[in-house]
Amino acid sequence: MATFVVFEKKHSVKIKDIDEQHQKIFDAVNALYDATMNQKDKKVVSKLFEGLVECTVSHFASEEKLMQKYEYPGYMSHKKEHDELKKQIIDMLNGFINGSGTLSKSNLYFVKDWLYKHIVQVDLLYVDHIFYHSLGT
Repeated sequence: MATFVVFEKKHSVKIKDIDEQHQKIFDAVNALYDATMNQKDKKVVSKLFEGLVECTVSHFASEEKLMQKYEYPGYMSHKKEHDELKKQIIDMLNGFINGSGTLSKSNLYFVKDWLYKHIVQVDLLYVDHIFYHSLGT
């Protein structure tokens, strides 16, 4: 399988469950990229795309629950970013499935760039807050 995104040490938020979820998203992006670049059947690509959306939505819910539990002050802006990406990828998926849109290389690069930037620039912001507040629980 082609490697399009790589989960590196700099992407770790040092919270095992979240890192595992991030890795799962990276794996789903790689599988989708590989199927798209190898021009796999639309049903195969659709299933992989649906899998990416499902694991992303599930991950966002886990992350948001964690931020709420520890009263992370940046929760609302973080959730807003999640909501915007969810809408974009669900719209992309629906367009691909109903034929009104395609899954282009630029769509995949958008997801890749968002994923890298979001983890390094946004997710890492809540880490210290959660570690500090989890010491007392």
